[in-house]
Amino acid sequence: MCVVSNMMDSARYQWPPISTWPVQTVTDFSEIIKKLSEIDKKLGAKDCYDPKKEAFLKELDDRLKAIEKHIETLKYNRYLK
Repeated sequence: MCVVSNMMDSARYQWPPISTWPVQTVTDFSEIIKKLSEIDKKLGAKDCYDPKKEAFLKELDDRLKAIEKHIETLKYNRYLK
């Protein structure tokens, strides 16, 4: 089993929903997944494709983009004042 798959299972089944994660947690988790993907490649782990995990990654990515957009909006609004 690949490392990314193992981490994704933990995140999906043992942790609260992504929508409740603080910004830093979302960012950190995204970085961890990237690093674990590198480890999987170095170890030659097979791609553990699972549509549910793909959906979870998309949700994570969407959440991260929403956070980044909100931050940019806050920065912009701050300069308007």
